[in-house]
Amino acid sequence: MFDVKSGITKTQFKDAVKKAIICTIMSHPERISDNCINDEEVASILVRFYKKIFRKVYGEKEESKECIDINEVDEIYVIAFDCLYKDDGITPNYVIYQENMLCLTSINALYEILRSKIEDDYCELERDIDGLLNMWSDD
Repeated sequence: MFDVKSGITKTQFKDAVKKAIICTIMSHPERISDNCINDEEVASILVRFYKKIFRKVYGEKEESKECIDINEVDEIYVIAFDCLYKDDGITPNYVIYQENMLCLTSINALYEILRSKIEDDYCELERDIDGLLNMWSDD
């Protein structure tokens, strides 16, 4: 009949990350310019951050799970906090703080994109079910 989607795939997650990074760069140019970093540096900071999240969510092995479900999407903030930049003894604390604020801003965008994808899948499934229900006759 119809295919029930089981969550966010790795490819969909990477696409959502790309959109979240672009959204962060485009929607906060003043924060970026105030911190004297350019778009490429912001992208680099966020890519490293999201790489950590990706590994935590999907595991480091290629054969690990293919999808995350809605509950795991809701846990994205917990995972993100664990992946924030930490004091490495070299990088000044204000730089770590700025990078983490950028990451936290971006994780909001990622969360909204992932939730939207799940809601779209739900709406598609609901339409499929409505179509089947409409085929019932009043016998």
